[in-house]
Amino acid sequence: MKSMDVDAIRAFVLAAELRSFTRAGEVLGTSQSAVSLKLRRLEDQLGRRLLERTPRQVRLSADGLAFLEVARELVSTHDRAAAAFDAGQRRLAVGISHELVGSELSSLLRRLRDHDPNLRVEMHVAGSRALLQAHGQGELDAVLVLRPDDRRKQGRAAFKESFGWYAATGWEPRPGQPLPLATQGAACRLRAAAVGALDGAG
Repeated sequence: MKSMDVDAIRAFVLAAELRSFTRAGEVLGTSQSAVSLKLRRLEDQLGRRLLERTPRQVRLSADGLAFLEVARELVSTHDRAAAAFDAGQRRLAVGISHELVGSELSSLLRRLRDHDPNLRVEMHVAGSRALLQAHGQGELDAVLVLRPDDRRKQGRAAFKESFGWYAATGWEPRPGQPLPLATQGAACRLRAAAVGALDGAG
């Protein structure tokens, strides 16, 4: 087998993680069609279908799932080798809303470290308003926040999520009684949006 194209494997990893050829192309600074071509050549070389493509979705095939972890390791090893003689440590300060922190954060930080050992990542967890203020003052390089009422259209949407109401099984509101709510503090934008929706519904 010929040597595999690291750029094509990088494109595969990004397309698999982002579930989009277009978004993978944006990260790589190239077009969706260029990403598609790289992946088609990689699949031809391996003789395996790595990604299932539909007009609305990109998802891993069984072979793609089996290949993904070793592909990540190959890209990470390549990048570490390429940066072996780079001098100095770089800093990346990222803020993430406490409402968005999930169990995947630790593995993402590990992958960042593996990708670039010379990159020192500072992770700041706080409320969206505080993070946006810190970003505006130049204290943070990037932030991932909730914007339920993004009137100023700052930044770019990473993903959209629908909100819903949840209650204990069998719970019913009592006529004439205030509706009990479990929410964040008064400064929380989600709380404000929820109360606004309730007020609007009377």
